Amino acid sequence: MKAITFLAISFIVFSSAFAQSSPNAVVSAKVKKKFVKLYPNVKDVKWSVNKNIAHADFKLDGKEASIVFKADTLFVTMIQVKNSDFPVPVKKYFEKNYNDYVIVKTGKMQFAPIPGKNICYAAEITNGKITKRVTLYPDGKEMSVMDLSDTQKKQ
Repeated sequence: MKAITFLAISFIVFSSAFAQSSPNAVVSAKVKKKFVKLYPNVKDVKWSVNKNIAHADFKLDGKEASIVFKADTLFVTMIQVKNSDFPVPVKKYFEKNYNDYVIVKTGKMQFAPIPGKNICYAAEITNGKITKRVTLYPDGKEMSVMDLSDTQKKQ
């Protein structure tokens, strides 16, 4: 599960950069129907498509949110949260391991298909020189740490 989750997170990060993003992105009718069923009140959705992967960015209750479908099947949902909303073990992990870093962006991810299960928390952090994306399980155990410093230099 750890390797699959790391690959999924990496995929989400990099698929957004290379996806065909436009108002005319071709999203299957099945995906659109599933999206509307999940989020009937969301109207402003920015879709990007890369082969059989559809990625939607939108606002949900004033928070940034993303959802990824793979081959018409829900794969992962990510919703922006405040780091104050992290479970206590996740907060303690950051205090212990990254006390000299600033948390820049945070999110709560849920991998399909089991609602309420397969949840993790991700944070983009920086100390001014190094930027990382750290992903943790709710119990504070490390799922993955990705160095984003090299990625940012290339952009």
